[in-house]
Amino acid sequence: MASKKKEKEAEEEEVWEVWDALPHYTIRTPIEMSHTMIQSVLEALETAWQAQANPQGEVDFDAKGQQIVSDMRKALEEKYEPTWQVVCGRNYGSSITYQSNHFLYFANNKEKLQFLVFKNV
Repeated sequence: MASKKKEKEAEEEEVWEVWDALPHYTIRTPIEMSHTMIQSVLEALETAWQAQANPQGEVDFDAKGQQIVSDMRKALEEKYEPTWQVVCGRNYGSSITYQSNHFLYFANNKEKLQFLVFKNV
């Protein structure tokens, strides 16, 4: 009985991997998106983030966050067709339905933000 409990706890434990190309991002495993698509998501975030940065390179996420996720969504829909959803925040939960192999949950460790990116069914 204790063995089954330990197995269940291990399944529920979140495992995060550092994304080698951009080490300030960690991605929750198991990963349900191709590496090419992950790179596109992270590039869309980097582009959107830089577009909202002030001259010192800082971003007020509370004021500019909605525009950042909107820009990410538009970039993904241009590249991979609609309908994508991008959720970002510091503390939230979710229960969603998504298209197989089009789901990514990752963290920007510099900004202490989590992103949920998925394509609707």
